[in-house]
Amino acid sequence: MVKIRNFIYDRLSIIPSPSVFLIKASTGCLDNCIYFSVRKSRGTLHSKSIEQVVSEFRNGLKQGYRYFGLLGTDVGAYGRDIGHNLVDLLTELTKEKGDYKIGLRNV
Repeated sequence: MVKIRNFIYDRLSIIPSPSVFLIKASTGCLDNCIYFSVRKSRGTLHSKSIEQVVSEFRNGLKQGYRYFGLLGTDVGAYGRDIGHNLVDLLTELTKEKGDYKIGLRNV
């Protein structure tokens, strides 16, 4: 079951959506989650590199998407495990030219 769940979560950004391109930026938490079950089910924080997220974002732009959803168990904690933070990621993403919107979602 864990292998199947990880397979699906790792490929969220390629699930076809009529209007929103989903990018899983991170999973897990920093060990201070409200519910222990989140930590137990998702594990410690694991963020994709900024370069990897930017690459997926560019791919979505090339496909014509204008709405993007950055996903994470605790998306606000993005990057703290790799020496960055959410502001760093958003700074890099918004360097891309174009007419688009980026939303943040905890999943």
